[in-house]
Amino acid sequence: MNQPDTRILSTIESGLYYDVQDMPSSEMRGNQWANSWYVGANRSVQVGDRAYFFVHGDDAGFFARGIIIEAPPNAQIASAYPQFADLSTAYMDDGGYFDPDVAEMLFVAFRLDSIVEMWADGENKSLSIDWLAQQFDPSFINVAHMASGDMLPIQYVEILDVHWPQHVAKMADQNFGMFF
Repeated sequence: MNQPDTRILSTIESGLYYDVQDMPSSEMRGNQWANSWYVGANRSVQVGDRAYFFVHGDDAGFFARGIIIEAPPNAQIASAYPQFADLSTAYMDDGGYFDPDVAEMLFVAFRLDSIVEMWADGENKSLSIDWLAQQFDPSFINVAHMASGDMLPIQYVEILDVHWPQHVAKMADQNFGMFF
């Protein structure tokens, strides 16, 4: 059986579509903050793909991990629009705002399995891309140039799969992270 792909789901620091500064604290209070994520024009995301959530900017880093899930049947784009029949059932109309004439505005459904506060006590708590590049692979910095929905290269996934759970556990000990 093939392993699922691992994707990067990203946004800019100022929150192109999201107030990413509010997402961790909202999720950690038990509120589902979001159920879909922008993937631009990427049409290859599949149900079951894993996802690391990344914020670009001066404090670039990973702040959540999850899995791509099937969108609610009444929100699936593929069944509503024949021209999008090739999309997986993960692609969804994000709150009734989907415009079939603007194909670069696609969203997929997800469920988080872990998250950390990004900015707490005046410092960045995300898993820093600079630290990952410095400690493990200088090319890790290239993640900052990837688009939301892109597949993460396996060498980065292997590093994240080891260090993300450690990072979340460390942040959870300080009340800045949690596993779901």
